[in-house]
Amino acid sequence: MVSGDGPGPGTVTGMRRRSVRALGLLVPLLLAGAGCSSGGDGDASADGFVDVVFETTDGVDRSVAELLADGPVVLNFWASWCAPCVNEMPEFEEVHQELGDGVTFVGVNVNDRPDDADAMVERTGITYLVARDGDGSYAQTAGAVNLPTTIVIAPDGTIAETKLGAMTGDELRDVLDEVLEP
Repeated sequence: MVSGDGPGPGTVTGMRRRSVRALGLLVPLLLAGAGCSSGGDGDASADGFVDVVFETTDGVDRSVAELLADGPVVLNFWASWCAPCVNEMPEFEEVHQELGDGVTFVGVNVNDRPDDADAMVERTGITYLVARDGDGSYAQTAGAVNLPTTIVIAPDGTIAETKLGAMTGDELRDVLDEVLEP
């Protein structure tokens, strides 16, 4: 139906048109999330985003590929306006402190103002690396379609876990225990 032709937006036809349009926006998000589960099988590869260089808040350019040389990497995509992100970050910090240098944690701040992100880092007390993804392109490349999203990458470059939504410290420990077992 051509714009201006037929019933307006308040009619059944207009509502149906908006519903179809909304569904058209939702389907790609659902399909993008279909390959992600809360229990990764280790078969997926992080090839699509491990070589992407990002800048950490300490001003150093890094990549997951470089960080994997030191062991597993936990990427946690978050934003200051995301309540579940705020809730999980102290638990991630606790796991980070327990494991020390055996696992590299990177908090990837997505689509946020630097001042807001810095204030959240201060408020939550995290000490692990923080990277800025101001336009969300790195999150998109990594498949982080909602926040928070956590991706655990084994040293061989396989994805051990992709969790869309909040993750508890105990869930993270369980995944890392499997990744760290010889």
